[in-house]
Amino acid sequence: MDQTIARRDFLQGAAIGVTVGALAPELAEAAPAEREAQNAPGYYPPTRLGMRGSHPGSFEAAHEVRDNDFWKSATSLVDTGESYDLVVAGAGNSVFRCGQNDWMPTGNLSSVDSPTITNVTPSYGNSVVKGMTITDVTHPGNLAAGTTVGGVSNTTITLSPAATNSTTATGDLFDIVPSASQGNGWYTNVRAEADGAVFTGPLLPDYDFEGAGGCHDTFFSKIVGVNAAIVNAASDALSDGRHWDNLHIFNTNYPDIGAAMYGFESYGHDYVGFPQIDDGRFGAIHIGPVHGGNRVGTRIYGTYMNCSINAVPVRPAAVVVTTGDLSAGSTSVTSVASTTGVNVGDPISSPFLQVDTLVAAVSSGTITLSKAALQTQNTAQLTISDGYQGIEIYPGSQDVTVAATASNPQCNMAANQIVTQDGLPGIAADPSTQILAPSYGSYSTVFGTQANAMAQVVTTNASTFTMSTTQYHICVSPPSTGTSVTLPPMQTTGTIYSVGVIYSVDNCTNNAYTIKISPTSGNGNIDNASTYTFSTAYGSWSGYYTGTNWKTTAHQ
Repeated sequence: MDQTIARRDFLQGAAIGVTVGALAPELAEAAPAEREAQNAPGYYPPTRLGMRGSHPGSFEAAHEVRDNDFWKSATSLVDTGESYDLVVAGAGNSVFRCGQNDWMPTGNLSSVDSPTITNVTPSYGNSVVKGMTITDVTHPGNLAAGTTVGGVSNTTITLSPAATNSTTATGDLFDIVPSASQGNGWYTNVRAEADGAVFTGPLLPDYDFEGAGGCHDTFFSKIVGVNAAIVNAASDALSDGRHWDNLHIFNTNYPDIGAAMYGFESYGHDYVGFPQIDDGRFGAIHIGPVHGGNRVGTRIYGTYMNCSINAVPVRPAAVVVTTGDLSAGSTSVTSVASTTGVNVGDPISSPFLQVDTLVAAVSSGTITLSKAALQTQNTAQLTISDGYQGIEIYPGSQDVTVAATASNPQCNMAANQIVTQDGLPGIAADPSTQILAPSYGSYSTVFGTQANAMAQVVTTNASTFTMSTTQYHICVSPPSTGTSVTLPPMQTTGTIYSVGVIYSVDNCTNNAYTIKISPTSGNGNIDNASTYTFSTAYGSWSGYYTGTNWKTTAHQ
């Protein structure tokens, strides 16, 4: 009894016991149940939101402080001179979020006029969703228009009014839409960084900065995002007027699978000025298709891509174009036309899929998705990214302007490499997006774009030579009998490589010997001709692949 008692210990002991004893009998009975909930199997509140945090590596330092052991092992600490207004450890889905995205769980309706949805996965356990509108994506007729969430208890959602389904439903996909608006904000000088030594792979937050549903007329200025699992900065809901100014994005753990897929992505009406984006796995900027075919109106100016933070070149661009049958609420894509070039972990895009959907598994004729489809659609257009695309503009992305883009050589791209699916086989040409080929569309533009090429320059004096996709320039010293050059294979079954990339063939001698240029078999023609031939001393030819044929850009 000669030891002092801290105020906190006193409150946690005697005072709380007295308080509980004074409660009404009903509350007193409920208190032990609340206390014991943490001992229930599988109890872990962060999983209700998909959040991570209490795992090895995230709590040891705090425990050492608690136990007065921290400074015993902290001899290597260095004062960096940096100052922070706020430090957050264990951010969950997003380090910084404006607005709120839909909650899209699966669940069961057990009977006709069921008042509840059971076996809700993932569970939410938060009364914030009470009053929000809910729809059944898999079977729209099960819930009447205007049905709302009456309440949530663990894995059960109470409906208001009850369901109107005529049959039971198992594993249906439900969409719960937030009503709150968090627009008109200004966020500046914010750095969101997940410690790459503590948080790796799936433990990283999904996003550093997220502009979600209801985040409109908002400015993000001079922000820095470091290390994320999906995208460093994302506008992943169709909302008006978000502005992103002077953002700097990088992933120190590239090329580990934990590095973000993209530095920045937009699904609607964003103005992006002067971003520097380093080391995304599949691209610097992704402009995705919008469900329902709405125009996105994104403007991107002054992008710089710096793919060399760890001196590891990114993979050359390759895009798989295919079709398949989708079913609302299902993760299975059937009757896939071709799975050649499709790999687990690749981003897969379609107006009928949720944002940031990945390939979870692939087999002959079938692709399994990481997220359930939003809509039933036969022969749906699907595009799968399998390489670094720079700035990719996918089907359904309309009214887009990209200007003054540049990259360093490590980005492994040739001049003007911005990838779009417009006009490629299996996808109808979109008249509103003009990328690389002036004949495509009239609403969107790409200009002032430069991307340095980590190109292989090849010299040959052979009579025949076949270029590879990374040999952007060939210097030919033709023999008197001439040289036949085969352009690189730009298309295999279901796969398109490097659309719009400039390739060139030069006669590097003063001899006017013949050089004949031919496409790889199955890669169309050159300006509607089977070959292109020149016999000029120091002559040259350059051109690019449109997705179906080769087009000459210059010759002499």
